[in-house]
Amino acid sequence: SALGAATFADLLGESGALEGESEDGLVSRREGRSVLRYPLPGTVHRAGERRPLPRGAGTGFVYLTRWTGGSLGECARARLTAPRSSSLAARAWNLLCHLREHGVGTAEPLAMGEDRSPLFATRSFLATRELDGMLSLPEYLEQNGDAPSRRRLAQALGLFVSRSEEHTSELQSH
Repeated sequence: SALGAATFADLLGESGALEGESEDGLVSRREGRSVLRYPLPGTVHRAGERRPLPRGAGTGFVYLTRWTGGSLGECARARLTAPRSSSLAARAWNLLCHLREHGVGTAEPLAMGEDRSPLFATRSFLATRELDGMLSLPEYLEQNGDAPSRRRLAQALGLFVSRSEEHTSELQSH
């Protein structure tokens, strides 16, 4: 209920809408995966709208990614490579936690769930808290097109990639 769901099925997208969910909240959809952005209960987001009280997860916006399948390759990679995971949502959760453990800033993972399956869950979800004040790469480039800003961006991306490669090598050695 802290995430605006009445049932587990709501989070999987199989029943009613989440509290605060609207059609304009769909961020992306492709085969087997959809991403929804919606406000947590109690979040002020539309003037004059009556809001419920917050319910334990605080306020702000959530990105809810729902998986309803995946290619054989994606599923096998998630199940058989480190970190071994029981669903695509579990793999995303495990990767976020691993990155955070090694000092890489990520969205805060809030909840993960999957249908029960002995081998691999094909239906799953991951809820993450929206990062405040963050810009997508295209937004950043649009607002910071000057040479010094682009140099800082290139340096930050280079540091991130080198750090990610170190941690990927470390994961593969385990």
